[in-house]
Amino acid sequence: MKWGYKIILFFTLIAVMAPLLSNDKPILLISNGNLSFPFLNEERIQIGENDFYIMPLIPYRAGASDFNNADFKSPFDSQDNSMFNRHWLGTTLRGCDVLAGIISGARYALIVGFCSALISLIIGLLLGAGSAFSNTGLMRLSWLQLLLLFPLLLFDFNVLFNVQASLIFKVLLFLVSIFLFFYIGRLNHKSTVGVKLNFENFESQLTILFSSVPRLFFIVAVMGIFHQGILTLILLLGITGWMEIARVARAEIYKIQSMDFYAAAKLSGASWMRITLKQLLPNLKPLLMAVFAFSFAGAIMSEASLSFLGFGLATDQVTWGSLILEGKESFHAWWLILFPGICLSFCLHALFSIARSWNNDKYSL
Repeated sequence: MKWGYKIILFFTLIAVMAPLLSNDKPILLISNGNLSFPFLNEERIQIGENDFYIMPLIPYRAGASDFNNADFKSPFDSQDNSMFNRHWLGTTLRGCDVLAGIISGARYALIVGFCSALISLIIGLLLGAGSAFSNTGLMRLSWLQLLLLFPLLLFDFNVLFNVQASLIFKVLLFLVSIFLFFYIGRLNHKSTVGVKLNFENFESQLTILFSSVPRLFFIVAVMGIFHQGILTLILLLGITGWMEIARVARAEIYKIQSMDFYAAAKLSGASWMRITLKQLLPNLKPLLMAVFAFSFAGAIMSEASLSFLGFGLATDQVTWGSLILEGKESFHAWWLILFPGICLSFCLHALFSIARSWNNDKYSL
């Protein structure tokens, strides 16, 4: 496994195990013969003198204040606690543990980066492929599709912003609505009633429109209107990062369509689904993985930049950017800039290495 994958795997394990690594609640508690795992719930607990418990390696919650060690304690300063409860990477102005904040920042960076990059990949691939596959740039929409277009858009908007459900469930409903829209078009493909849409021109103009607005400025403006939260940030990063993916997907599909093996597959009478699964997607995979890695890195950098500017996640959610922001306000607190900056740099360099490796695989076919 290359070093880039190892670093991303390392940060992923930290993100997944964050509640076990850094928490102010015991991992395991045996009280009056009852076994419990307090770190799994949000309720406060009381630990008796005769209770047996196991604390995490870092007995601090990200963002929780330790006023006995407030006012920027460095990793080398004397601290008012025992050796086992030491703040190994220092504290912030309010006494928050920096190492706990770095672990929390890894979790938010990977969640925001991966989900927003996945949304950008789906949107870019759909628009780029739709533009490439539409016959002479014209895509036929039936009247039934036109009637369902705006209700589906309203449904997706309400699901994403108003329905109280998990992000995975919302994304699945969004993908199902897209599938139904195009499946309805295939059911009515023999109908003579409908309209023709110049999909290639539509995709090009939409790309120009989104590319003309600076990404960070647009997100800052929208975040000032809507509630600052992880879902809002993921959606904004996702819908503003698909333009390059659409361009390269369209160009690569045009290239594949001009190759002999693609023409031979069509002449052999293979179905559209078989050509897509057996010929198109395997040849698109290296390109898609490369642009996904680049989009992943860009989303992580954008999240850190927005947090640094104060427009990222909520104030109670500690990220790498928010730690660097607090360090900027007091330059003598060098550890608030150094350690989150190292984590951010390693993560970005790892993703760039992964993207380059997939790009080299693409040209070695």
